Order: sequence, then C-alpha cells, then structure tokens
Amino acid sequence: GVKTGSAEKLIRFKEEVEKDPERNGYLFSESETGDMVTAAGKILIKKGYVLQGRYLLEKILEKNGSVFPGADEILFILGYSYQNNKEFRDERRAFFYYKKLIDEFPASFYWDSAKKEYLFIKRMYIDVR
Repeated sequence: GVKTGSAEKLIRFKEEVEKDPERNGYLFSESETGDMVTAAGKILIKKGYVLQGRYLLEKILEKNGSVFPGADEILFILGYSYQNNKEFRDERRAFFYYKKLIDEFPASFYWDSAKKEYLFIKRMYIDVR
C-alpha cells in the first residue's frame, strides 16, 4: 500500500510523467524509495495511465535488475498489462515478463498465474505458424 501523506507525491509523479516520460528520470533519485515508485506505477496502470505506469515499473527493473523484494509482482503486473490492455497490447512483451517471472521466481505467489498465462500466449500467439 501507499503510506499516509504520499498522495501528493503520487499526483506529482503522474503529472510529471505525463508531460514527458523519457525526460523524467529524476523520479528515481536516491531519496525516493522503490516502494513509492512501484506504488505510483501500479496506481497509474490501474487508473488507465498504462504507458506511464509501465514506464515507471520498467525503470525500476532496469535500475535494480529483477532480484529484489517485489520484483515478481512487478513482472506479473507488466505481463498482465501487456497482455490485457486493448489499446497498448503486446503479447510478446507479456510473454517475456511472464517467462522471466517463471524462471527467476519459482516460489512466487504469482508463479501459477504467470505460468498459465505464459502457456496461453505461447499456444495462441508464439507457436502459431
């Protein structure tokens, strides 16, 4: 969840990222926690700002790799977002994130769901000739 008093920062994240997502790397300054940026990314995706939310979550993975607490959740959210957003769908990206989660987090809470979606995408989109 988001800590009390963080709403103003999340609103600022949303507004600044909407202006120019590529330019706004300052959101990842040393003073910001990964949890805050992760929360902002999840909220943006949930509220329909899919590109901005994905940008934040992908930046977290880019900065930290995928070996940190909560990385499995981020991988699942990105996979789900790429698979299920009608406007910005990309099955190959969803497949990539689900595969990464399956390979790197076998004990994850999201593993079974990711495996199911991975196999579905593989059968319906990847293996189709």
